Amino acid sequence: MYEVEEIEEHFAPISGADINSISDESDFADDSCDEITSNVDENENELIKWTNYLQLNSDSDEDNDQDYPLTQSATLVQYSSSETSSDNEIIETMTLLCFLKLFTTNITRFGSWNVRSCYRVIKRELIVRQLKRYQIEVATLAETNIPNSGIYVVNEYTSIYSGAPEKERTRATHGAAVCLGPKASRASRNSGSIWRSVNSRIVAVCIKSQPIPITVIAVYAPVNPSNGLKVDIEACDEFYKALQSTIDNTNKDNIILIMSDFNARVGVEQASSAQSVIGKHAVDKQNKNGRRLVDFCLFNGFVITNTFFPHKPAHQTTWMHPKTKQWHMLDYILVYRKFRNSIQDVRAHRGATGGIGTDHHLLRAKVRIHLKCHKKTTETGRLKLDYEKLNNEKLVAEFQTELLKHRNNTQENNRDLFVNEKFTQFADYIREHSKEYFIKDQKYQKNTKEWFTHEIADIVDKKAKAYVQWQHHRGKIDENKYRNQYRMLVKTVKNKVEASQREYWEEISVDIENAVKDHDPATAF
Repeated sequence: MYEVEEIEEHFAPISGADINSISDESDFADDSCDEITSNVDENENELIKWTNYLQLNSDSDEDNDQDYPLTQSATLVQYSSSETSSDNEIIETMTLLCFLKLFTTNITRFGSWNVRSCYRVIKRELIVRQLKRYQIEVATLAETNIPNSGIYVVNEYTSIYSGAPEKERTRATHGAAVCLGPKASRASRNSGSIWRSVNSRIVAVCIKSQPIPITVIAVYAPVNPSNGLKVDIEACDEFYKALQSTIDNTNKDNIILIMSDFNARVGVEQASSAQSVIGKHAVDKQNKNGRRLVDFCLFNGFVITNTFFPHKPAHQTTWMHPKTKQWHMLDYILVYRKFRNSIQDVRAHRGATGGIGTDHHLLRAKVRIHLKCHKKTTETGRLKLDYEKLNNEKLVAEFQTELLKHRNNTQENNRDLFVNEKFTQFADYIREHSKEYFIKDQKYQKNTKEWFTHEIADIVDKKAKAYVQWQHHRGKIDENKYRNQYRMLVKTVKNKVEASQREYWEEISVDIENAVKDHDPATAF
């Protein structure tokens, strides 16, 4: 059996094999992708023979295709002397099918890495060596310190970089880059992919692959403004403003991956207020950049994939603080929520750090595109009620009144029924109508902490709406008004959460002390 790489090598030297030229003319439906890939598996040998034949006869004007011994089992390409299709069109069709197989059956590895400068050629070769070692096909590099913007090639790896102008170059030149492996480089060249240098911290590359284009955005965010300096705060505002503009100018139907060093820390406490963005495997305590990152993801529908996969702390954190010697998660991989299932795994690899002399670990993600939609099954489990609402005397009285009315209205009609049938009807009625009074709020149903009250939830909603209003009024006269409202709500949420947590732990401490005094160690522990 021939591998996909060998098939691509046959297609590489053929001119005119534009992948996207038949994307609009293809008669294949979306639900037939599985059938196409299975046909490629069954007829790889015949596909290689047919491609070799076309390469040998591409310069000939005579039609000698009828002399080629094509078997009846080769259902992938049906050709006869009466057909008018050119050789190039057939090659384009077969190339498209091979790329369909590549993206729907294989796992592609993406990487994110803060390399701490790759200005020297030797450093670039060391980086490429580590990417080959971990089989990474597409990688984003942060803090490259390369001035201007452009493209360079090292050992078949194509790097598209963006940095500060040469005249403004300093030690803190920042810089971001997207490094494409051999397969990704070939797909990018053949499909006419585009790239855009936004500024010295953001660069975007769109790979027009089939069946779904992939847009990779490499970023290098400013450091967290911990001291409250106005310069640092303005730098963070300018960065997220440029990143938002980049997302607005990107096709939302693409698979958008935002990767690299965000200099942000997201915590477990944010998993309660932003369940759709942060998973339960966050390891840090949130900071200001972390709040900005979560608000950006909520506004644009992104997911922080690092926090959804369980790993050891050594395989989650990517950077160690030089003073406190504590490890933190600063590098993230963001993806659109509708393509969340395409991310198979995300973890850090420590072995690559010493190979290039950086203080950040390499972050690698396994990506596989799912073309079929998984139907959600409705679970018919036990009814989950909000027990806090059961303590509400007003709700309980209203529910009892409704049950009494139902009993009086159905008492005459149920005289001929057996006791078991009456009980079943009554239980079903309670089950259905109790949802109107005591059901849990769906928005905060999962992973809700005891200290996360409804008051905090309402303020979090207001904060999210204020952020949306701020983004909608960017560059307008009243931008400062909406930005100040958002910042005020951020401080309010922080104070409310800290006060609620303090009150919650004080109650727990009092209960433990009382249990110890009553000689009840089971309750105390």
